Amino acid sequence: MLAYSSRAFRALVFLFRPYNDIDVYIEDTLCRNLYEIIINRILSGRAKVTRIFQLGGREAVVDECRRHQGASSRRSLYIIDADYDLLLDIPPPPLDRLYRLNVYCAENLLVCGTAVEEIAFESMSNSRREDVSAHLKYAKWLAELEHLLVNLFVVYAAAHRLSPAIQTSGYHVYQLCVQIDGQPNLDGNKVRSRRRDVIHQLEVSHSRQEIQREINAVRTSLRKRLLSCRHIVSGKTYLLPLLNAHLRRKARYRSDHDTLKVQLSRHCSLDIDPGFRKALEDASLN
Repeated sequence: MLAYSSRAFRALVFLFRPYNDIDVYIEDTLCRNLYEIIINRILSGRAKVTRIFQLGGREAVVDECRRHQGASSRRSLYIIDADYDLLLDIPPPPLDRLYRLNVYCAENLLVCGTAVEEIAFESMSNSRREDVSAHLKYAKWLAELEHLLVNLFVVYAAAHRLSPAIQTSGYHVYQLCVQIDGQPNLDGNKVRSRRRDVIHQLEVSHSRQEIQREINAVRTSLRKRLLSCRHIVSGKTYLLPLLNAHLRRKARYRSDHDTLKVQLSRHCSLDIDPGFRKALEDASLN
C-alpha cells in the first residue's frame, strides 16, 4: 500500500465520502479486500463501504479514533485487533466508535469449516461435496491444532506481559513444521520444544514461580472467556499458513496466501465474533 502523509490521507477520506456511507479504519495494510468483502456482507445493502482506510498499526487507528471523539456528521468505525489482550484480560480503549475484534486478528474471522469446505470443493472439481468433506477432515485437523497451539499461545501471552522483547507470534509457524507430501505440517515435538524455549528465555529475568503465576492467570482468562484456538492463535501467522498447506495437501489447492484470504472472506460464517456484526450495524444507524 502507498504511504500517505496525514494531509493526503485525510484528502483521500474526503474523496471517498460520496461512495462510503460509513468510514471504516483498520490496522492492516496488506489485504483490504478481506475487510471490504466481510463488511459489505454484514451490511447486506443497509449501507455501503466502497473503500476502507488502512492506517498501518493499532496506535494509528486508536489515535485517529481519539481525534474524532465527540459529535460528528460522519458515520464511522475504527477497528483494531485483539492480539494478546483477550488472554491477558486487557479492556479495549474506552472510545466511541472503536471496536476491538474478539479474535487475535482479522484473519481469525476467516477460519470457518463451511468456508474451508467450499474452497476445497471448488479445488476438487471432480469430487462430490460429501467426498470432499470426508477427505479434508477439517474438524480433525482443527482439533489437532487446538491441542498443540493453545498451550503455546498461553505461554506467548505470558511472555508478552512479562518480557515483551521475546519474539512470540512473529516466530514463523513453518519453523514448527515438518514436510509431509511436500507441504509443511505442524510437528508436536517442535511446538513443545518452542514452548519450553520461551519459558527458558523468561527464566533469565523472572523466577519460575512468577512465570507459572502468569501462565495460570492466562489459563484462567482462557477458561473464563471460553476462548478457543480460533480466537487466540494468530490467524495471520499461524492458522492461515497451516490451512493453506492443508488445502494444498488434501484438496489440490494452488492459490497463494492472499487469494485464500479473499476466498474465505466470501464464504466464512462470521459467527466467531457477533460483536463485530453489531458494531457495524450500529455504525450504519448512527
